[in-house]
Amino acid sequence: MTITSNRSRSIKKEFFVDDKENQFIKRQMEKAGIKNFSLFARLMLVTGEVQMIDFPALKKLRLEINKVGVNINQIAKKVNENDHASRSDVQECQEQLEEIRQLVNNLIQSEVREGEKRNGSDQSYSDKVRAIP
Repeated sequence: MTITSNRSRSIKKEFFVDDKENQFIKRQMEKAGIKNFSLFARLMLVTGEVQMIDFPALKKLRLEINKVGVNINQIAKKVNENDHASRSDVQECQEQLEEIRQLVNNLIQSEVREGEKRNGSDQSYSDKVRAIP
């Protein structure tokens, strides 16, 4: 079994660049936050652009949610050590935190899909946007 047999894209394209062009491509990939050259090249060739989607409010929310998660873990540790808090309360907090994470992920994915529809981009690229772990 070859490496390409499991790929959805079976046609390989190659081209040559000089040092100056290579450095330019690397800078553009860095600006776009894309580390995979194949993805970057496909986006540029198929759509003519790489759209950066920045969600500063959601990123801030994600950081706050993560802080809540750390606090919940600290509470859970104390519960396990001293039994001073209800384990069901901790479980409820963890479930709420997971629900918030899912809502944020769904919002991000929805915004990406809407952006693709507005710009006529290939829908298959929405799966390249990472969900919140």
